[in-house]
Amino acid sequence: MSWNVREFFSWFKQYFIEFVKNQHDVKTKVLLPLVAIKFVDKRDVVAFYEGVYALMDVIVAQEDGLVFSATSAESWQNRLTILQDDIRRLNHLLFNVLALEEEAFKPAIELAFSESAFQRYVMPRVFRATRPKRIMIPWIVERSRVWGGTKVTKAYKDDLPFTARFLYDHVWHPYFATHIASAMKNLDNQVEGSAAAESEESCATTNGVDPTGNTG
Repeated sequence: MSWNVREFFSWFKQYFIEFVKNQHDVKTKVLLPLVAIKFVDKRDVVAFYEGVYALMDVIVAQEDGLVFSATSAESWQNRLTILQDDIRRLNHLLFNVLALEEEAFKPAIELAFSESAFQRYVMPRVFRATRPKRIMIPWIVERSRVWGGTKVTKAYKDDLPFTARFLYDHVWHPYFATHIASAMKNLDNQVEGSAAAESEESCATTNGVDPTGNTG
């Protein structure tokens, strides 16, 4: 099995869904009551998340068909293609809802709080509401490196309380690196390897060579 669907579903159900749900809960239960967001933006965000949760349920429901019930290689490949299409759709939905939230929340937060007031009064509430911390905090910090660089990542870590910084270094980040980041890297490598293999097979066929080794 070139694309480890068993590992994907384990990671998706145990970590990814929890991440999506918790970051949504923090925004709706902690941030939203503190700022004024346009009604149309609230409505659109709700609609996006309804689509996200529905699609995550659809993806989870495909586990049995891929891991246990496929009757042939062709059947398995067809189901895998459907799963990969749904994952791409989910990525697209999440990208759009996160962009919409950024567009809606950022000016509202800047209007309601100075930077120091936000760090003093809002961030502690966000921290308390964020759970499980061994998953959420390192994921947020590491993702900040992607779009903000090392400086932003350091700022996120520095904003953590002293005890939390200790736990981050000695408990949370090691757990994240072992159970989440490593799984994500493995899945990425498997997807890239599968794509490369498909490309090589396509080139071989184009050049008159059968992938099984027979000449055309």
